[in-house]
Amino acid sequence: MARNQSRSRPTPAPARADRSGRLAIPLRPAGIAAAMSTRSVVELASLRRRLACLLYESLLLLGIFAAGFLLPQVIFGMLANLALPGWVLWLHLFVLFGIYFVWLWRRNGQTLAMQTWQLQLVTQEGKPPTLAQCLLRYALAWPAMLLLGSGLGLIWTAFIDRDRQFPHDRLAGTRIVFNPRAPGSRLSVRSKSVAGGVKPAAGRRKQAREPRSRLRGKTINSCQT
Repeated sequence: MARNQSRSRPTPAPARADRSGRLAIPLRPAGIAAAMSTRSVVELASLRRRLACLLYESLLLLGIFAAGFLLPQVIFGMLANLALPGWVLWLHLFVLFGIYFVWLWRRNGQTLAMQTWQLQLVTQEGKPPTLAQCLLRYALAWPAMLLLGSGLGLIWTAFIDRDRQFPHDRLAGTRIVFNPRAPGSRLSVRSKSVAGGVKPAAGRRKQAREPRSRLRGKTINSCQT
């Protein structure tokens, strides 16, 4: 019996993207609730959305650059009265941005800009990226952004790559997918409000009807007396 059950279990197939730009991800048999919460088909993010997210990300990086790079360098120059060499400054900047990107990619696959634009970084199988993939993607992103700024990377992404993925995503084995917010978030908010003592609208209507009937009874009794 155990051998038959082991044979009958289907092996998960790797995720593949079809022509419509959807990435099929196999569901894990971890229960009915888990199967309902996971999405069987994930849509690859469009190039327009990714470019808009990249522009918004650059604005956020200005704040990180000012707080994590300019301010420490100014304080160090005023205290030590010493100017650091250029390679140390580039190393400082590389490590600073690396901590920001790699930590957030490894944490939930989303930076602050990706959370706003509802994008998420996953592997080709639809799983969270590993630390090695995050480090490789970040290291490859520097020359890839130079190619994108020159126009060659944009041509590659828009016309050559079959999934319209950036070169560093293709080399690192990652994908950027469109991950909208769960539609059941409003229901969870309502359930919290009910659990906290706020009653739904139907209960309020019943309570509103009861005082009216009581008032009618009081008026009738007063008229009879």
